[in-house]
Amino acid sequence: MTLTVHDVAEILEHWEAGTSIKAIARILRRNRHTIRKYVIAAQAQGYQPSPGNGPAKGWRAWAAETFPELPPYMLTGGKELDWEEYVAVAERFKYKADPQDWEDLRQAIIVRAAEVARIYEIKNKPFTRGTMVWVARFTVRRYWYDLSRRRRVLSLSTTIAGEDKRRPTELSERLADDRAIDLDAWIDAKTRLGECPQRVVELAYKRANGFPLDRRDSDHLKYYRNKVKQQLVASK
Repeated sequence: MTLTVHDVAEILEHWEAGTSIKAIARILRRNRHTIRKYVIAAQAQGYQPSPGNGPAKGWRAWAAETFPELPPYMLTGGKELDWEEYVAVAERFKYKADPQDWEDLRQAIIVRAAEVARIYEIKNKPFTRGTMVWVARFTVRRYWYDLSRRRRVLSLSTTIAGEDKRRPTELSERLADDRAIDLDAWIDAKTRLGECPQRVVELAYKRANGFPLDRRDSDHLKYYRNKVKQQLVASK
């Protein structure tokens, strides 16, 4: 099975955290020789298995630069996706976002194009360049819609009129208790999704588009859920 940039990044994230090659192979269901290949490449550039000792730009950027032949994503089986074409269209449309979001929009267009391509493949429909452009335009519109929603969100420190309309109070004081809804997280679930490893994001896209998860995917999702639960328990 062909590895992607994000597969390699995931391997090295585990390795950086101190996980052994044998354990990584068991968790990700990868061949130990394959894992060792990328670990050796990282060690050759001076990286060591210590938290915080990875590349400044992250392992994904490092893997993309060190192994340019790797595709960025591979959401499901089937024929190879035309990544070069997706990247070309995404490069054209990324400048329609705010400058600080160019790369985020570029990645969003590539991922969305891959999703639609797989759906078209299942339905036996041609996925043309015109369709790619349509996907890119839709993703741009969605970006600006989400951005406008985020800009309308009130800060918890916003001052509002009190019940007697004379004493101003902060919005945070009107919340019932600490168990109240986190408004920011509720309005924009992408904030939480952006903190997840890329493989978990890919599994989310699979489930959102109706693709079944195989045993390897299900095991990885179960492992990540247990890991998050342990972190939550430890933080209390």
